[in-house]
Amino acid sequence: MDGLTVYTPLPHCEVSKFINRHRSTLLSARCGKRPISTRVVGGIDAEPNSWPWQISLRVKVRGKLYHICGGSLISPTHVVTAAHCVVKNAAPSRCKVVVGEHDQTVEEDVEKVIDVTSVCYHEEFSMEHIQNDIALLTLAKPVELSDRINTVCLPQEGQQVPTGTKCYITGWGRTIGGGKPAKILQQAIMPVVDHQTCAVANKDIAPVDKHSMVCAGYAIAGNVVSGCQGDSGGPFVCEENGQFVLHGAVSWGRPGCKAETTYSVFTRVSSYVDWINHKIAMGGYGQGCAPTPPPPTKRRIDISSTPLNFVLLCNKLSCQCGCHYPANCQGNGTKCWRRKERGIDCDEPDSYLWGE
Repeated sequence: MDGLTVYTPLPHCEVSKFINRHRSTLLSARCGKRPISTRVVGGIDAEPNSWPWQISLRVKVRGKLYHICGGSLISPTHVVTAAHCVVKNAAPSRCKVVVGEHDQTVEEDVEKVIDVTSVCYHEEFSMEHIQNDIALLTLAKPVELSDRINTVCLPQEGQQVPTGTKCYITGWGRTIGGGKPAKILQQAIMPVVDHQTCAVANKDIAPVDKHSMVCAGYAIAGNVVSGCQGDSGGPFVCEENGQFVLHGAVSWGRPGCKAETTYSVFTRVSSYVDWINHKIAMGGYGQGCAPTPPPPTKRRIDISSTPLNFVLLCNKLSCQCGCHYPANCQGNGTKCWRRKERGIDCDEPDSYLWGE
């Protein structure tokens, strides 16, 4: 879309019962807590691990991991980020989440690299209008929480942030348009802007949807605070009663990251709390999700009493035949068989099969 900067990844990238049972985990008294000693001034380097839910989403390219987006740890096993960060990198095997990161150039003692087992982006996400720009990542193992690695609180479904509320953006995005990504985690204060003001200011870039988007930032020449490439998917948080709540995921803004007369636009997380909980309840499966395929289930079919003493090894994903006479074996999809004999389905009852 002409004139629109989606904060694109940097080059190189019963359910209700479950929800009620796990809501206390996602909205616990511990979430949204920062180390006591830290303070935000605005537009500067953050203190190490002062935003403990901030993660770095990385994609593997030719064996090397590259930071493409930010994200927010909402539970020990789940991360919220932007859909546009993962729509082209949806294979979980390519993605890694780094928790406890601060300086991208240094391997720090607190940071951990964790595999991703499922990538779910919103079923109605559209790059054309940048609506429903939200995704959920499922981690391969739970993160051990501490004062330096912690979850952020989710808002109530449909919750609105009052105009003028001073909230906070963090990320490793470019500090100037066209510049290089920041090495140190950046932080800035960004006040919430009402929808009408934002829609008018940003009308030449893209429509601002009130339901799915929230705007913030300064639009005063010489005092520019905005998101930029690499901040994508990262947290936009507001403090409520001593806890930080995730009200936005960095989505889009003016080309070149120049916000003198426009505002940064975030995915309104409160519009997607039910969606997030549903995806968690479904275990990272379903429409819009790309889970890591399970290891092939191998089954040995014992037909050793046959004249040729065949032992066929069936692999449900890509059938392989192993036997004493390979020339007499064929395979396709989910079946293995001896030529000119009936098909032997790999999903036959367990009494005929056993795992290898």
